[in-house]
Amino acid sequence: MKNLLVSFFKANSTSKYSMLGILFATALLSVSCTENPFGATSNTEVEPEVKATITDNIHVAFAGGGWRAHTAHTAWTMSLLENNNHKLDNVFKNVESIGSNSGGSWFSTMLMYSPKFVSDIETIPLADWGDTKKGGWLGGQQNLFNDASVLGSGFACYAHAGSGDTYLLCVIGYYSGKHLNWNEAIKSLVFKDYSLGNLGLNTKPQKWASGKSLLIASTMLTNNIVLNSSSSIPLAGYNQYYQACVHGTASTHGKHGGSCSNGIANDVRPVTFSSVPSHLTSPPFFPELGTGKQISFAYSEQANNPYTGNATIKNPVINDQVEIMHAAAASSAALGFAASENISGGWDRSYATDNLALNFSLKNGVAKYDVAQDGTSVSDLASSVRVSLADGGPTDNSGVAQLIPFLQLNNKDTGFNIVAFDNVQGHPFVPGENGAAVGNDIATLFGEALCLGDKFCTGFNCDGTCVTVPELQIFESAPIETPITWSYSNEPSKYKNAPRLIYTKYIVKTTDNATFGIKKGSTGTLHAFTCYYPDAPTEPQNITKDGSFKAYNEMMQFINTGLKANNNKGLTLLEKALGLK
Repeated sequence: MKNLLVSFFKANSTSKYSMLGILFATALLSVSCTENPFGATSNTEVEPEVKATITDNIHVAFAGGGWRAHTAHTAWTMSLLENNNHKLDNVFKNVESIGSNSGGSWFSTMLMYSPKFVSDIETIPLADWGDTKKGGWLGGQQNLFNDASVLGSGFACYAHAGSGDTYLLCVIGYYSGKHLNWNEAIKSLVFKDYSLGNLGLNTKPQKWASGKSLLIASTMLTNNIVLNSSSSIPLAGYNQYYQACVHGTASTHGKHGGSCSNGIANDVRPVTFSSVPSHLTSPPFFPELGTGKQISFAYSEQANNPYTGNATIKNPVINDQVEIMHAAAASSAALGFAASENISGGWDRSYATDNLALNFSLKNGVAKYDVAQDGTSVSDLASSVRVSLADGGPTDNSGVAQLIPFLQLNNKDTGFNIVAFDNVQGHPFVPGENGAAVGNDIATLFGEALCLGDKFCTGFNCDGTCVTVPELQIFESAPIETPITWSYSNEPSKYKNAPRLIYTKYIVKTTDNATFGIKKGSTGTLHAFTCYYPDAPTEPQNITKDGSFKAYNEMMQFINTGLKANNNKGLTLLEKALGLK
């Protein structure tokens, strides 16, 4: 899996379908670039402190990770429901806001807005969640994957599409159509059984979530982004793309790339979709810009022609009418990263994957999902201020990172408690001699785990493709050395490869981070609950009918069993972090 993206960039094939097949599994950029096992010192547990239960300023972050993330978040939540009368009102009664990224955004939006999903997660037993006849979302997804067939042939993907990435490509193509549109795949596959229709972010959520805020992390691509393409073969007149500059003036130079007057831009910049009660201040759509700055764009008519036009985003950007499923799709559009020439390494490759990023018009400062037709002129693209959005972040920490400036805006940044649910397949990051083994998603919050300074890379030992990212550290680094508070493994003899649940409580203090609009000095507690399960991939990969879904079901049971082990020790700690009992 880790080397698939490298293969994609080295491939000579120009077929859209073959390139995307190679790309899919690793473009999610949740790949670990460390190979550290659990260190002996990191297995040391600290007996939890006996203190009064937290009751306020509690917030939740659901990390990304595709199908694995949605399934793991369901297992954490259903385990809590089993011990709290099967009512979400009881489980999340003290939670004030939720941040999410990628697969975590699929989960958060269904949980907050889908009455069917709320009913299912409260009533279907955890052991049946993945059942294809009487189960919930996971069982439904397995049915949909099994129903998918090779386009135009009628042969089931699981039997005739090859293995790994080829299998997944077959499924995505079946549900999104011949142009592999990511937004359509999300609506027709991920949300098929729990459609949110045309509900917008200004929609009243389900009863249990009344008065709670939701922040959905996405990312704006900034470097040489292809626009307005749906054909697998670049055609004259359709070769339109732009360079975006958060600071400085943008310009493009045909196939020679683009630039900003003050240097080359980062590849990505954070974006936040939000649904916030009227008495609270919503976070800026572009956290870095707040409300007083603007973004400059330069557009090029064709890849071989020089700069021909530009545009500027009006701030603030209003996003409360964006459809919830569009926001969730943008948060999870990891393949969209390849729409950047700078990231993919080739204009043709970027062109072939353009439909896998979501395009939004920000005309007059209003965010609106936009699908332009082939042949749309550069002047029309410029006047609509059309931008390309992809996955919530190069690592899946964005749910936490975008909660912090929201808390600062609303004077909730002293004594906050953020419960971060994380899930990893690759080996966790082990800091120093005493720190807890955690996923890169958590470690990055403390300035750790990135491969090359300001870059995040795929591949073994960071030898894959790198994405230039803005500053991701939001907390002072010292707390990363905090030992594990609690852990559980059902196969400790496996050591390095043993599945494990980990809880570490970090006393944190924020650092200045202009990218997320965070100011230093805010203090609180980060409760990191991590599931490390090496057999559960980010997306279903195997070609048998059971495939990866068997591992997802086993992971769910592992989380549930682990939390209840030793007289509910892990569950008790989780409930305390959420202000229960």
